[in-house]
Amino acid sequence: MGRPSGRVRSDAGQVMPLMVVAIVVITGLAMVATEIGAVLGEAARARTAADAAALAGAARGRAAATEMAAANGAELVDFSRTGNQVAVTVRVGRADREARAQVVVTWVEPDDPPDDPVVRGLSGQSTGDLGALGSLGLHSSRLDQRW
Repeated sequence: MGRPSGRVRSDAGQVMPLMVVAIVVITGLAMVATEIGAVLGEAARARTAADAAALAGAARGRAAATEMAAANGAELVDFSRTGNQVAVTVRVGRADREARAQVVVTWVEPDDPPDDPVVRGLSGQSTGDLGALGSLGLHSSRLDQRW
């Protein structure tokens, strides 16, 4: 039989490469989770700003929609009015959100309409895409939301 050669094999240092790989993977996952959280936060703020801007725009026009979007930390990207319906698009960071609102006007006295009609009701809806998360199949929309 063979004699031991006198060399002792050591496993010392074998864990180090595995630890380095594990740390890199965990750091990458933490970065991805942080990025997804930021995008979802931006999307939620954009949705709120779009809803508020659409309602303000339906009641008072483009200037009010711009002001309401800015008050909610968003930029008004697009505003359109067709009859009594308003559509707005706002941007917060990387998230764009569209919202629509419709104003229903009732005159106080049908025989003698006032200069400013009384707004009896507003209704609206918002839809949007979460930008980068859209490619992952994560979409968020609220349809036919009534106020």
